[in-house]
Amino acid sequence: MIKRNNYLMLKVMVMFFIVFFGAYIPLTQRIPYLSSLGYDYTEMNIIFSIQAAVGFVYQFSIGFLCDKYKTIKKFVFITQIIGTIGIFLMFTVTQHQFFYHLIIITIIAGMMNVVIGLLDAWSLELDPEIKEHYGVVRGTGTLGWIVGGYAVTFVIEQFGYSALGLTYTIISLVLLVTAYFVRDAVKAQHAQPITLKDMKLLLTNKRYLLIVMILFFTFILTNSDGLIVVTKMEELHANEMEKYLRFAIQAVAELPVMFLGAYFMKKFKAINLLVFGIAM
Repeated sequence: MIKRNNYLMLKVMVMFFIVFFGAYIPLTQRIPYLSSLGYDYTEMNIIFSIQAAVGFVYQFSIGFLCDKYKTIKKFVFITQIIGTIGIFLMFTVTQHQFFYHLIIITIIAGMMNVVIGLLDAWSLELDPEIKEHYGVVRGTGTLGWIVGGYAVTFVIEQFGYSALGLTYTIISLVLLVTAYFVRDAVKAQHAQPITLKDMKLLLTNKRYLLIVMILFFTFILTNSDGLIVVTKMEELHANEMEKYLRFAIQAVAELPVMFLGAYFMKKFKAINLLVFGIAM
């Protein structure tokens, strides 16, 4: 019989598998799709830059609301639903309409990026055992990315980019049904409600600002990898399978580190692993 904690971890692993299965669509297909509509690199850079700025506001605001209302699960549902609507609308219009895609991608579809961060926080605050074995949980997400990438490549080759909106919507519905059966994280109770004054104190905390700066530059590298490499592959006229193989090989290389994460965290200091990961 499966222990209760193991069953909970299994459900969280399924959530990660599904969310990264679906995330392959917006994170890897936005540049090829917009390029196919005739967008040039300047227009795409404007869209993605504004999306990043709006995403920062989203994550800061929603993180504050999660703490204020002591729930993560509800905001996962809200952001996932809004993001799904945006991604569906993004792939529905198959014409070069700059302001349409600017608004849809930056304001609505940008919510999808928030979902992954919320899912991370949800799993880490859900149970100490899940937190200890987070690498295994996150590794399941990588498996979802690999499998999802192959499935998405098949959909594009058979039905074209216009089918991706419906494909993501179906994946999103499966994710929401799965998430419904996972309990909410237990947020710490505060004697006084969290206010904007508390946020001001947090923003003046040097250790907090240091972490923010580390994450800021790390995500610059991560996003640059996704954007620059895909753009280069577009210039080389790579087909869908060749693009998929690039992402799949990169994901496979992550798996050993993910599944052995708990071991590495005990053997090496977290800061050393962080430096090594960034350098690699």
